[in-house]
Amino acid sequence: MFRQATSSNSYSNSNTAALLLPGDASVAASSIALPGPYPYRLNLYRTPPSAELTLHEFETFALDRLQLLKALESCLLRNKKDDETKDYVDRIAKKYLPLGSNHLANAAKSGAYGQSPHSVFTILDQERRKDHFSHFILRLAYCRSHDLRNWFLKHETLLFRMRLKAEDKDTRDAWLKREKFAASALEIVAADEKASLLRDLAVASGAAASDDEVLRHETIYKVPFEIVPDLVAKRRVLVRCGYAYVPEREHTALIVNQFRDMLKADLEATARALPTLDEGDRLIPILTSIGNQYLGPSGWNETSAAGVIKADDVEKLVQHFPLCMRNLHAHLRADSHLKHGGRLQYGLFLKGIGLPLEEALVFWRRAFAKKMDDSTFNKNHLYNVRYNYGLEGQKKDWSPYACMKIITQNQPGSGDNHGCPYRHFSPDLLKSQLVAAGVPDTNVDEILTLSRNQHYTIACTRVFELTKPKAVKAENDTNQKEVMETITHPNMYFNLSYRGTAGKYGRKPANNLENGGQADGSENDASTQPMEGDLAPLATRTTTTTNDDYDGAGGMLVDR
Repeated sequence: MFRQATSSNSYSNSNTAALLLPGDASVAASSIALPGPYPYRLNLYRTPPSAELTLHEFETFALDRLQLLKALESCLLRNKKDDETKDYVDRIAKKYLPLGSNHLANAAKSGAYGQSPHSVFTILDQERRKDHFSHFILRLAYCRSHDLRNWFLKHETLLFRMRLKAEDKDTRDAWLKREKFAASALEIVAADEKASLLRDLAVASGAAASDDEVLRHETIYKVPFEIVPDLVAKRRVLVRCGYAYVPEREHTALIVNQFRDMLKADLEATARALPTLDEGDRLIPILTSIGNQYLGPSGWNETSAAGVIKADDVEKLVQHFPLCMRNLHAHLRADSHLKHGGRLQYGLFLKGIGLPLEEALVFWRRAFAKKMDDSTFNKNHLYNVRYNYGLEGQKKDWSPYACMKIITQNQPGSGDNHGCPYRHFSPDLLKSQLVAAGVPDTNVDEILTLSRNQHYTIACTRVFELTKPKAVKAENDTNQKEVMETITHPNMYFNLSYRGTAGKYGRKPANNLENGGQADGSENDASTQPMEGDLAPLATRTTTTTNDDYDGAGGMLVDR
């Protein structure tokens, strides 16, 4: 199905950003079918793609679509309203999987859009190609177990429902006609039959007597009742002689139910066919990797929002740390000691927020000062700190640990303080930590439930939303919305918090570090130091991800 190609039609989100105008679906233009394999943006995914695809596209397309499905899951778990979910998912879609409507092509043909029809058609075709391929790639990746199939089926169905409801009626009807969607089942009730059932239809749909006239002019579909079990269960349709009479306003539910049934059968068929895949030796590892991306990315290569910091700044920055790093910092301060796993997790995190090697050595010397002198520190810990920064051993610039690695690898044992609080803490300990972090009492049980149901990154993101409302609403990655992208990395948490509540509005501290962390010789004047929550961006620094599989094996001492 997918063959490696030496070249491909390059796809760029930047090319489509200008096309995705707010409310484009409401543009007053006649519905047209575009030329080519994708005349409409709605897709039932009945036919697998057969064109060539590079391995890079194969993985990129899948992960971009997974971002969209995870956004849907995030809103669902947080019980967001339909309009909030739509707004958030639309923003994620524009970033990862844009899908412009046919109205854009109409606007281009009329000359009202400022771009040639050919360029618009090309971009729309590329978007729909990516949507088509990405669905089938994830279908391959998520057909391998019952749980994966159920997750994919649930969220693909939700995505299809959102897209169907967003489409204008004329385009939707034209698409249904072209697809011959369940033609034998979608029987339109004749006027005389509808008139005889009008009163019963009104009662079944919950309409008032004054709504009879509305029903009289509304299209009613007659379908086998087993096609719409959810509508029957909710008593929103009239059932007669094995048929359900579905009003036009419930048409979406009817189509979505059939889409779900078809996709469920297709997933099971794909699972049976997967072992016979011709390119299994090459694709199975990629598909497995895609499936493992469920918890988010494994590396970190973004610039720290705080720039380059000094050891003295760490204490002031703790307010921007996620719960896992606050816990490690608190134990380090209280005990003047962390075991090997804790030092790795916390040390690489500090590196990621902008602590250069020279300042890291200062920080760790001070942290251990109560229990060892400089000579002992140099003997037991100097090599490990330098190893983290790529100056010893394999000399790789190790990346801070992502949530996936913290949750799934190097499980904490007795006396350890590393790990994910939402995964590894007892309910009582987690509850006390949530209260201490400022989570409102009314929301503590919500976080505990998310943790108990293994939605660890959602729980962390929800804590961020509850404790940092200014950061959520600020002009940063959250786009001034109260629903935000799921946090999948401790350093992502830090950047969002710092930019949203401190960096954008604060003063620049005097102890700025530049040129790889060399001190500028200025003294720490209390009058020029930032107050808590009032830190300004420092010098720019980027943490380079070379290898994120470091477990500290290159260190000299590993105390457990």
